[in-house]
Amino acid sequence: MDKEISKLFAIFIIAIIIGSAVMFVFSNTIFAQNQNGTPLNNVNSGSGNSALANQVNGFQEINMTVDYGWKPGYFVVKKGVPVKWNIYVKNYGGCINGLSVPSLNIYWRFTQTGERRTIEFTPNQTGTIYFSCLMNMATGRIEVKDDISVNDVNNQNSAADTQSNSFVGGCGCGGGSSCGIRR
Repeated sequence: MDKEISKLFAIFIIAIIIGSAVMFVFSNTIFAQNQNGTPLNNVNSGSGNSALANQVNGFQEINMTVDYGWKPGYFVVKKGVPVKWNIYVKNYGGCINGLSVPSLNIYWRFTQTGERRTIEFTPNQTGTIYFSCLMNMATGRIEVKDDISVNDVNNQNSAADTQSNSFVGGCGCGGGSSCGIRR
């Protein structure tokens, strides 16, 4: 009898492991809403990775597309100049189901593809503003500097190219120990 129970328990554990693996692999397909929306005029919709802030009516405008990650996931802005952060939700699902910006007290759960939001803030101190999905796994950052030089623009474009689409680490979604690494 004990052998039968052990055998059933082993089969049960294997079934859970296989089911979890299938859910992890197909989470974007299962949870995503794959509807096409029309992007904001200046929002990067995946054709390039420019993270340059445009100066418009006294604001620094930065544009980000959510497409199972952040495109781009890195920006440099100037301290003391108001920022308009335009966000367009092209595709979301799995771990990318919302945006968290703790230092700006922003927690936004996406509800549909095609959503648009503009977040306005004025960075009053230099440093880094971190943002992530609501699970703190897919991360990005906005660096605030006293002044933006040509080197910052070049570094920003390089970082935007390498961090154009934030990738999900581990922690709770099936493996790895890189959950939340960004600092």
